Amino acid sequence: MITRETLGEIPLHTSLLHPSILDLPTGRWAVYPGGNWYIISGDVTVGDVESRWNRWQPSESAGLKVKDGKTWQVLGSTGSSYQVSVSSNRWSCTCAGFGFRRKCTHIDRIKLEISK
Repeated sequence: MITRETLGEIPLHTSLLHPSILDLPTGRWAVYPGGNWYIISGDVTVGDVESRWNRWQPSESAGLKVKDGKTWQVLGSTGSSYQVSVSSNRWSCTCAGFGFRRKCTHIDRIKLEISK
């Protein structure tokens, strides 16, 4: 079980896709950054675990310039369509993943396309 003191045991996750998070029937949760599932203790928050994830966040200096109020329609992996938008340099998406984590692969995909 991963505690605040043992967070370093979770491998550093570097993919553009976020690790899977699972709510367990026991009230605990687990994270799968690839390779193995890690059971997380009650004293650890998602924010603590996210410290083990490299976030892809292109900066203005990387050439990412987006007009305020811009929106995109993105087709998800299950065929559902989602709307990605940016307002006041804040990204959002209509998918459930963004609702839970405030990050999603649809936003990452648009950022990747813009940065090319």
